Amino acid sequence: MSHFIYQTEGFILKREYWNEIDLRLLVLTRELGLLWVEAKGIRVLKSKLRYHLNLYSLANFSLISTKADYWRLVGVETISQNSPFLFSISRRFLVANWSSLINRLLGQRDKYSSLYDDLIACLFILANRELTIDQIKSLEIVFNLRLLSHLGYRPLPKFCQEFLAVDDWQTKAISIEKNKRQAFIREINESINLTNL
Repeated sequence: MSHFIYQTEGFILKREYWNEIDLRLLVLTRELGLLWVEAKGIRVLKSKLRYHLNLYSLANFSLISTKADYWRLVGVETISQNSPFLFSISRRFLVANWSSLINRLLGQRDKYSSLYDDLIACLFILANRELTIDQIKSLEIVFNLRLLSHLGYRPLPKFCQEFLAVDDWQTKAISIEKNKRQAFIREINESINLTNL
């Protein structure tokens, strides 16, 4: 029996060891949403795919849907691996926080292509720009606001709206004034607390 192979771009948010030779990956994709992907035999030394599945890697995945709540990996091609942000503790910590928040708030197979695009845009900023700690904190706040907005959590006040506009949010994302940051953080925390997750 032949299976349809789905091709999709995705970002690896989490890796779990399934047993001695298998791996489970939590992957955010643009077309299929948030997926658990099983990579059978990937931890065997002769596996050719194992080097393409690092945490926080961007790749093109070839997947088969299964009857269970996961997808089976049949092929992968790396787009971006070992990005420069992985070598900075503050940047890696930020990506880990985003991954955790996405895992916490999104359901399996929920499709939010605009959220995926925002994540990739923020990762591109992290990987390709020299940023101060304050700019990294601003970027974190703006992505979190946009994540909550995409998911429909609680209308955000007017002072947050400029970061939710479609155009030019990326240039504003790293420029929140330090004295205004606390108000943004309070809105994010209140919205997350309302989710009861």
